[in-house]
Formats: sequence, C-alpha cells, structure tokens
Amino acid sequence: MKLRTIFGVAQALFLTSLLPSALAQEASIPDPGLSAAIREALQKPNGPLTDQDLLSLTNLNACCRNIASAEGLEAALNLTSLVLDRNQLTSFSLPRGLTNLVLLDLSFNSLTNVSLPGGLTNLTTLVLEGNLLTNVSMPEGLTGLKKLDLDNNQLTSFTLTSDLTGLISLDLGQNQLTSFTVPAELTNLAALTLFFNQLTNLSMTASLGSLTLLDLGNNQLTNLTLPAGLTNLVVLVLQSNAVTSLTLPPDMQALTELLVLGDPLATLLLSEPMAATNLADSVAALRNQNVSVFTYPLAIRLIAPQRTAAGGFQFALTGPPGLYHILASTDLARWTELEFVTNMLGTVRFTDASANSSPQKFYQVRSP
Repeated sequence: MKLRTIFGVAQALFLTSLLPSALAQEASIPDPGLSAAIREALQKPNGPLTDQDLLSLTNLNACCRNIASAEGLEAALNLTSLVLDRNQLTSFSLPRGLTNLVLLDLSFNSLTNVSLPGGLTNLTTLVLEGNLLTNVSMPEGLTGLKKLDLDNNQLTSFTLTSDLTGLISLDLGQNQLTSFTVPAELTNLAALTLFFNQLTNLSMTASLGSLTLLDLGNNQLTNLTLPAGLTNLVVLVLQSNAVTSLTLPPDMQALTELLVLGDPLATLLLSEPMAATNLADSVAALRNQNVSVFTYPLAIRLIAPQRTAAGGFQFALTGPPGLYHILASTDLARWTELEFVTNMLGTVRFTDASANSSPQKFYQVRSP
C-alpha cells in the first residue's frame, strides 16, 4: 500500500513536470524574414518561438523582409492585422483559423495565387495591389469588408459576391478588365476606381446612391449609360475613352467635377441647374472645344404651341431625356394616348394632325 502511494505521487509529479513543455511547443517558422518580423513584434530576439508566443501575436507588420513563405502563421490565431507588403510571395493561402483578422495587406509581392477561406466576417480591409493576379475568387461571408484594393494586377475578369454589402471603396484600376458589373447590393459603395483597364462595357444600377467617385479614365468605352439614382456622385472621370455622347441624369445634382479630356466627345446633355452652377466652368470649356452642349429643365414643359398649315397642332416638349407619353382630351375627363416620343436632347417636337377635328383639345405629357 505504501509503495502504491509513493508511485502515484511520483507519477503525478512526472506528469506535472511535462505540462509546461507541452504548452511551450516550439513553432515552426521556416522563412527567416518572417521569423525576424515575428520576433521583433514579440520583442523576443532569442530563444525558441512557441505556439504560445504566436497566440499572443495580434499585429504583425512584416513589410520589406524578402519573405517568400508565410508558413507557420496558422498558430497565430489571434492576429487582427497582418501586413506582408513588398516581399517575395508568389502564392498565399490564409490559414482557416485566422478569423479575427481585420486587416490583410499583401500588396507589391509577386502573387499569382491567393486563397482566402470563408468565415472572415471581421475583415474590413483587403489590399492585394501590385501583384500578378489574373483572377481572384472572393469567399462568401465578407460582410464586414469596407475596402478592397486590387489595383495594378493582371485581372481579365472579376466578379463580386452579392454579400459584400458593407463595401465602401473598390479599386480595380490598372488591370485588363473588358467588362464589369457592379452588384445592386453594394448600396454603401462610395468610391469605384476602374481606370487603365480595357473596358468596353460597364453595368450599374440605380441602387448606387452612396457613390461619390467614379473613375473610368483610360479605357475603351464608346458609350456610357449612367443610371438614375447616382445622387451623391461628385467626381466622374471619363478621360481617354472613346465616348462621343454623354447624358447626365436629372438627379445627378451633386456632380462638381467632370473629366472628359482626350475623349472625342461631340455631345453633352445635362440639366439646366447643373449647367448653370456646379458644372458651369466645364460646360464653358467644352463649348470652346466645339462640343454641342444641350440642357433640359428638370420638369417637363409644353412650349411653343402653334397651328400647322394643315390645321393640326404642334408644340415642343422639353424636359429630362427619356420616353414621353402624350395624352389628349376634349373634356379634361377622358384622356386618350396619342403617341409616345423619345426625347434624346432635352427637346422634341410633336404634331397632332387630328387637332382640327375637335372644337377644343387639351394635352398632357407623362414620363414612364
């Protein structure tokens, strides 16, 4: 009985002595540049790096250390900020467990492949600028992402997932995109940069009411249809495209900067208030360059009514560009649709050849 007791105590002491070494398991960080950056962040210049050390790591700035491998970071489960810019990475796969990340910066490496796991709900900033990426697959669940920077890569196509509802800034400049669609769900997007691509087509919806900057400079756009709803757009860059005609929607009243230098622009259509206030200088400059500038009132008007030689009735319609339905009545109670006309340049004329068949006739115009 005494021997068993002694053995039991000795065994307990033996197991206890093993516990600290188990907790202090040495971490493997093969890349010397990454290891040095981690040691500097932890203020641990000597001694083995342990998994426990990596668990205490919350912010790591490993810029400019010739890092070629991020192996070993899977133990740094509490990282919230990881900066690996200006290194020698050619491929990067983020460990699945690093779901606490708020910032990930991999800019100016030589990346041809990036793999991100799902579940990065805390990530607000993702910077992949200045790499060699030809495609990037965005994982589901990046609902907290606010800034996405893919500038200066080699993307030929790129698709955003519809759950990126928190995105505020999207930079896709200096790539090789020929077409791009902005998901309607990106209602918080404030800045969209697509300069120096090969765009011939851009698709946008009226849901982008938060957009303040739209940079489409140096592309191959021949036409651009701007949707209604861009009520907060301040800067529109279209320089060095092939756009010959541009129409600004009536609700685009916040625009103060319109850059079209280098375009073969022949026609600009905008509202009278915009032409007289925010864009007055731009309008004057374009007219000096022999660009035909047409303006329209914000409300539809019937103007210049007159009888025709054949006894009909003719008038002009002015107002925002669009499709107009013209209705007529002889008693103001019953209205009949006469015709619909397309107002392309702010003013369109209409003739009612049957006007002389009634002693009196009233007209009204409706937009769809």
